[in-house]
Amino acid sequence: VREIDSMFADYVSIKHWLEFCHSSHSQCLPPNPRPHAHSKLIDCQTEQVVRALPEYEYVALSYVWGKMPSNNFWTDVHAEKASSEIKHPIKLPRRLSQVLHDAISVVKELGLRYLWADQYCIDQFDVAQKMAEIGMMHSIYEGASLTIIAAAGDSADYGLPGVGSTFRNTQSKLAVGDRTLITTFEDPRNVIRKSTWMGRGWTLQEAKFSRRRLYFTDDQVYFECSVMTCQESISAPLEDLPQEVFSRRLFSKELAGGIFSDDVEEAYLENVSLYTVRNLTSGGDALNAFRGILKAFETTQPPLYHCWAVPSLETSGAGPSPERYFAHSLLWEFPTNVTRRREFPSWSWLGWTG
Repeated sequence: VREIDSMFADYVSIKHWLEFCHSSHSQCLPPNPRPHAHSKLIDCQTEQVVRALPEYEYVALSYVWGKMPSNNFWTDVHAEKASSEIKHPIKLPRRLSQVLHDAISVVKELGLRYLWADQYCIDQFDVAQKMAEIGMMHSIYEGASLTIIAAAGDSADYGLPGVGSTFRNTQSKLAVGDRTLITTFEDPRNVIRKSTWMGRGWTLQEAKFSRRRLYFTDDQVYFECSVMTCQESISAPLEDLPQEVFSRRLFSKELAGGIFSDDVEEAYLENVSLYTVRNLTSGGDALNAFRGILKAFETTQPPLYHCWAVPSLETSGAGPSPERYFAHSLLWEFPTNVTRRREFPSWSWLGWTG
């Protein structure tokens, strides 16, 4: 157990975690070639939105928008020029949300350069491009070298604790003779489970497909990759940590296996269960916020397709036909009282919330 600074995140430890993961965990490396599902990135050195090239290594940001003022960035860009005439790079506005400002600082502190954040890297004015990138959200987060997760506060203006102006909780200490007893804080996984971020619909796929997750909580920074977990308040040689400590992760990237069954159907139902207990500001986003997971299931073996998120499995041999499987999938039910979402068909679970 060690004492941590309530004002500043420990970038030396964070870099050590990332370097150890990079050198020891081949399963945590982004695919080669890296998926090129995004069209834009933020250059953190120049604070400009630039066209993304396949070779650019980037960090992704996962956060809660909350009651953030309307984003007029892309509206203003399109007000000046037609889509075909927009030239890159585009300078970011002077006033950024605190979480984006802090995330840019973290990227630079880690010696990296590019950041993907939906608010500025998806052209909110270009509907076709917006829908295309929403459908590829799993590839965007899977292709990131690291995902920064704002697991504190309830809006983008709360920022990342330990970065910028957002301070962290102070550890409790007790002097006993010539020794000092220091608390490790509450288990960071429990803190994250209780966060606003954890309860949002959009963040499930963002965390699930990220290969490395760096959580900023009000207590400390917590790191997860596909193999291990680390936290600022505990210092130990990473080579000596027991396997059971390595494996206690909040999320598994795999759609089947890991914390899920090897059965594709069971894995899908588990993801639906995890998703439907989360909240959405707009009920009309219910499909879009799950679209990346749906897209990923199309690549499983056997592939799973859907109509309004009601699944149909492409089985072979003696298995039921896709039509019979789809008819069986219509027999879903909710265990509690629900209310109607008019944006979606009543025969899909998307059409109900509760």
